[in-house]
Amino acid sequence: MGSEFEGLVSPEQAAKMLGRSRRTVTTYMKNGVLNKTVKERRTYLFKSEVEQLQMDLGVGFPAMNKKTFYSLQAHIQRLELDIAVLKKATGFFDSPLRPSSEEMVRLHYAAVQAKAAGAWSLEEIQMWAGMFERMDDVFFDSLGALIEVRDAWRPFYELCLAQAKQVSTGLEFKTSLRLQHLYSLLQSGLMQMRKMILIWIEAGNSRPAKLAEEKMDGDAVAILHRLSAKA
Repeated sequence: MGSEFEGLVSPEQAAKMLGRSRRTVTTYMKNGVLNKTVKERRTYLFKSEVEQLQMDLGVGFPAMNKKTFYSLQAHIQRLELDIAVLKKATGFFDSPLRPSSEEMVRLHYAAVQAKAAGAWSLEEIQMWAGMFERMDDVFFDSLGALIEVRDAWRPFYELCLAQAKQVSTGLEFKTSLRLQHLYSLLQSGLMQMRKMILIWIEAGNSRPAKLAEEKMDGDAVAILHRLSAKA
């Protein structure tokens, strides 16, 4: 491949890198987890995005043994301490977003309208960044049931992605601590939503968990409840 193909991989290569089927990679593209580009009438994916998805999915992690486990545990403890210190210093609290039904619908509409705007003030981005990381599967399941939309997360994820791009491509980004901090908040929100989206896709079920549970027979539900009680 020439220079214009550097940093690109084919869907087949991406499937091999991710340890997933070609069909699953197509699903990732359709749902906006992976972005595509067309070169000489062929579809390619950005290698950096595929590599990030590898990390999100845990692909290529080393075999788990005692040494690996304790090393990973120590690393996680250091990260948790760093995050705790950062949250205390910035006054950031990550309680889940739990608006009323009416507020959820209005928030979804606001995200759709904001995404259509295409550009935002720093104050607007700051406001959204404060909410993105607090959006979890409970929020999106509740919203999806209210508005009867399977991928209720989509306008929020696409808005967060677009705002992160605006912040990081600004001329002052490299010299502005405020912009760098704002970008880190948006990245944290993207990671939170990506985890939820990946679970949604990997499960192969776009409906809320309660609807999936209703498809189980009575015995299976009873067993599930007993196991949950013991956990």
